[in-house]
Amino acid sequence: MPPLLLIIIILLNTMNMMRKEEMQHCHGYVCTLPNKPFLFQISYSPSSSYNDPSSSTTIGKLMECIEPFEEYLLHAPSSKSSILRIRPSPACTDMICPPGSMAMLTSDYALVLYHGIAKTFCTTPLQFPPEEFGEEEEETFVDFCFMTTPSSSSSSLSLFTMMSILFLKSNGHVYGASPIVFDSTIVSTKLVRDANTFLDGEILRLQHHHTETENKEARYRMCRGGKQFLLDAFGPSSSTTTAAVNRNPYYVTSYIASSGTDKSSTIWPIQLQGPLLLSKTTPAAADDDDYGILSKALVMEYFGCCTSANVSLDGIVIASSSSSNNKILSFGIFPGGMTTLLPRFAFETLDDQSILDSGNYNCGAIVECIQLQEEDCVEEEEAMYTNALVTAGGGNGRLDCDIVMDPVKNGMLHVVSSKGIFTVTTNVLSVYAHNIAQDVEYNSNTSATPSFMRQQQQQ
Repeated sequence: MPPLLLIIIILLNTMNMMRKEEMQHCHGYVCTLPNKPFLFQISYSPSSSYNDPSSSTTIGKLMECIEPFEEYLLHAPSSKSSILRIRPSPACTDMICPPGSMAMLTSDYALVLYHGIAKTFCTTPLQFPPEEFGEEEEETFVDFCFMTTPSSSSSSLSLFTMMSILFLKSNGHVYGASPIVFDSTIVSTKLVRDANTFLDGEILRLQHHHTETENKEARYRMCRGGKQFLLDAFGPSSSTTTAAVNRNPYYVTSYIASSGTDKSSTIWPIQLQGPLLLSKTTPAAADDDDYGILSKALVMEYFGCCTSANVSLDGIVIASSSSSNNKILSFGIFPGGMTTLLPRFAFETLDDQSILDSGNYNCGAIVECIQLQEEDCVEEEEAMYTNALVTAGGGNGRLDCDIVMDPVKNGMLHVVSSKGIFTVTTNVLSVYAHNIAQDVEYNSNTSATPSFMRQQQQQ
């Protein structure tokens, strides 16, 4: 199983002599994650009482402690590079990533993949120079998320969606990238063949398109590159040839090259795509700074896909901090299916990049915003308990906010802050998918309803 929770361990008043530079003293606060993450392997053995079964306990034992990104961080291009976010690999019924696999986003905008305990190697499929996106604080990237939830299945998501990743900037803009695949990932053969069928159809259509246009040529090259990646990553058994179909394996295992000497397309650098969504002030709150451009995006989560008739939508939720330090939740939607984020690689020409980016430029939309009134949740005499550490990690206020999707109920999420937990239920995805399927321009029946649970004083 992938790690379920990443724990931050902070050593106060100590010096780390193993790094290139001495670690600065934290003084009880952390602006970014420390550059020394750990992965624990823990085994559990239950013990029960025959007299009283209700008194059963579970005892954990630490089996191994690993520094998954040690090699990369020791040889990082910049000695000042810090960790913005670490996320466990995605998991769902049709895609099983190797145990211990995870992804890390650094402050020099490198996405580093750790391919699991069995492989113990890292790759950097995506790295983009910070100067290309501005060096101002509102232009920095602050978070990323996979486009998969534990309840995702092939009935609602395509392989391209499962291989996609989203990036959030502090100004609320959202970018994407694909393909992101961990080595030895087990994937449903049907998903891979459906993706191959889609690319084969696009290539055939473009080959028979008699009009020579730059748009056609750029998309043709993109589809050819994606086709080659699927072949190298999942092997010939996942193709749409008659021989491959006759073998009929239910699952295939991915292969991602670990060395740059390999000629496999799985080591091709990946192209950042977008922006897919531009943050805008909502008309209903144009005069309210809390909903406007003064808010600062902190974290982002993908909360699923909804299909109605032939319409498929992906949903995200962004938590921002307003000028009054309240949290704002913005719910966004993207076109789902196989067309939004296709595999693209960094060897594209500037012309191809511009043409392909224009195809999904600002294809998403913010459709619902709510403000979580935190200042009313905690009394002044309880203020001393409001600085509890939230394990989101990262800088720019990230320690004060995180989003956790409910593992059981669709449309429910939990916003964790230092003052407590907001539980929010929304029907945004289902309503908008239905409206688009029925060709309804606008429907005000969407909702996002929060409830608050105060954080209790720890004994």
